Amino acid sequence: MSTRMTKEEFPTSFGVFKPVGHVVVSLKDDATAQAMAGALQEQGFAEEDIVFFRADEMSQQIKTHMPHINATAGFGTEIQFMRHYDELAATGHGWLIVYTPDPKQEPIVAEVAERYNADLAHKYNRLITEELI
Repeated sequence: MSTRMTKEEFPTSFGVFKPVGHVVVSLKDDATAQAMAGALQEQGFAEEDIVFFRADEMSQQIKTHMPHINATAGFGTEIQFMRHYDELAATGHGWLIVYTPDPKQEPIVAEVAERYNADLAHKYNRLITEELI
């Protein structure tokens, strides 16, 4: 079972961002991300299950971790996602990282993300990352 991510603990594997048991959602701006967080709470998600990152915070986290990526991770999907996240953060996209230990929660996050016109929603599992939208 995965553990709930906090803003202070940015989970990585071989230096690459890998929040197992979470869905990472990118939205057009910080305000939209905060609005979606409220909608998720209305759907029953606890406040501590939703981590909000402003665009500048996500960009800083990625830039902090990029130099520490293991060479074996350099060609994987997660590193490609990380680079894409950095591009989106640089253009002002807000971020939610939602703890979803129960697979029944994933479609709820995906549905709410679609309502808020999210750019992406990635579910991080132990071995694979799924694109939910």
